[in-house]
Amino acid sequence: MPDRPYLTWPVFRRSGVAAFARSVTVEVKGISGIPTDDDALQASKYVIPRMKEFNRTDIQALGIINHQRNRPPLQRENVDLFRRDILDNAEEQEFGLLTTWDLFRLARSQTRNNWPASVVLPVLYRIGRIDPVPEHYEQIGLIEKWFDAISVIGFTTAATFGVGSRIGIEFPNDFVEAQAASVEVERVAMMEAPAGAPVAVKVALADAPIGARVFLVRDV
Repeated sequence: MPDRPYLTWPVFRRSGVAAFARSVTVEVKGISGIPTDDDALQASKYVIPRMKEFNRTDIQALGIINHQRNRPPLQRENVDLFRRDILDNAEEQEFGLLTTWDLFRLARSQTRNNWPASVVLPVLYRIGRIDPVPEHYEQIGLIEKWFDAISVIGFTTAATFGVGSRIGIEFPNDFVEAQAASVEVERVAMMEAPAGAPVAVKVALADAPIGARVFLVRDV
């Protein structure tokens, strides 16, 4: 629809045991530089007209921005992208901001790890700068050590987990999942490591980046 720079679609959320539908009005924009206030806040301008058009108030905005589009994704500014005022405005007005790169990472990870839609769709409903982490991921640490010869990651865990648990690791392009084949705390093998412990976890991976976020993958 060339005359409409937005799209509205229903997003399903769950409250207790009852599911209900909301609508998200989306604007996708490509720019050569860093988003200005107008770039970031444009999607929110379509909310009130859509409320009047559809005679409903449960509509929110999502701005998807392809910033620095002439650069390869990993060479773009992907951390401090939006000014604090823009983020505060997004949170106050309850709309989301997402980059096309993060959307790609989310979609690529869903395909790679066979995530159900139920853990991905709610991500698009979040407000402020959207972190493309699925609903069933719980961050438990940052990789501090990688032992290449034995495929072991070292980190301090923020949650209890054990042998057989599924771990998700954030790589630059996507999230990679692996099972915890063994768990050690201070060189002692354990079936379960307590929260706060420095752990060494054997995973079937060829590499793991230092500083990467580590997640416990909950059952869905």
